[in-house]
Amino acid sequence: MVNEYKCKHCEKIYASIASRSNHIRIKHKHNGDHLDVTGDHLMLTKNTQENCSICNKIFANRHSRWRHEKKCKIEKEKKENENKEIIEIKKQLKEQSKMIEELIKKGNNKITNNNNGIINNNHIHINALGSENILNKLSLQEQINIATCHMFNESPHVEMVRLTYTKENCLENQNTLITNLQNKSCQVFNNKTGKFEATNKSQHIDNIIHYRKKDVLELSETLKNNKKVYKKYGKKLDPVEPIDPAKDKEEITYIIYNNRDKVKELKKQLDNGELEYIEDDESEDDGEDDEEDSPAQNIVL
Repeated sequence: MVNEYKCKHCEKIYASIASRSNHIRIKHKHNGDHLDVTGDHLMLTKNTQENCSICNKIFANRHSRWRHEKKCKIEKEKKENENKEIIEIKKQLKEQSKMIEELIKKGNNKITNNNNGIINNNHIHINALGSENILNKLSLQEQINIATCHMFNESPHVEMVRLTYTKENCLENQNTLITNLQNKSCQVFNNKTGKFEATNKSQHIDNIIHYRKKDVLELSETLKNNKKVYKKYGKKLDPVEPIDPAKDKEEITYIIYNNRDKVKELKKQLDNGELEYIEDDESEDDGEDDEEDSPAQNIVL
């Protein structure tokens, strides 16, 4: 006896499960029944919906989907390339905008006052070593931090050097340039010639330490005269001798070396004539010390 397979929807008879399943898939798909079950036979018919793997568009059959996907792939690659070009253009525009801002900033420094009181209409004053007058630039909290940093195994004169050369509003104190840690010389601004000149590095660092120690002594006395500050800190404001002078000297060298980019730009503008050095009216008196307090003179190489 030949097996007969009847459609449960319209009772048509087919000779095989596959034939009946195709019939149900095509004629009765609106019923939402793609599962063909009869007796012991079970067959899941394939969903006729075909989706593009790239854009997820729906097609009626595989061939239509395959033909579309070939074009869709090309379009996707084209779009990706366009997006990459857009990103690259935006990156270039951002870099150009940054360059323009830097040029504008440099231009403003050359023709306007930069609020530090030392650059005005292409003129600049740089304090010679010993006349930096850093104490007038420090806030009360900064002064206290320097005076008491010895409690944290820090040297007050080293911290004084750090603020002298790195504090934002102290561009006029950029009088020392170290570009090579191994070199025995550094460049120091000479306020008589208006130029940076080669000097023995080790001796110059000793001179810096000499002046900054004087600043620390003056700072200590000033804070002691502040009753509110003295009441809180007392003898903690007393200056102490450095624990490791060699280490302090090395650290000061690194502080100035790490500040080299700012000083190199300043030196470049002076050398190119973009900036002109002017002497301060009080500079001759500010840098003078009694002979017994003066450090050893720098050795020009």
